[in-house]
Amino acid sequence: NYPVTPDSWISCSERMPDTKTAVLVARDFGRKGDWRMKWATYIPGHPDANDGWIIPGASWIPSHWMPLPEPPQEVRQ
Repeated sequence: NYPVTPDSWISCSERMPDTKTAVLVARDFGRKGDWRMKWATYIPGHPDANDGWIIPGASWIPSHWMPLPEPPQEVRQ
């Protein structure tokens, strides 16, 4: 098992995701409740990566990540 917060976020200081796996990322920007969240891919060494992270539309480095949830299942009626 890996260290996770009760809400399933994993600290980047504890463990990084598998390379080339899409995940949700988050970072606290210092004001109460000012967290940013986006989807991202961790690809260390990629020329477009910021500290290993490719986060479309963002230039910040995340402090936490979590696996993407499973997609919704189609309900047949």
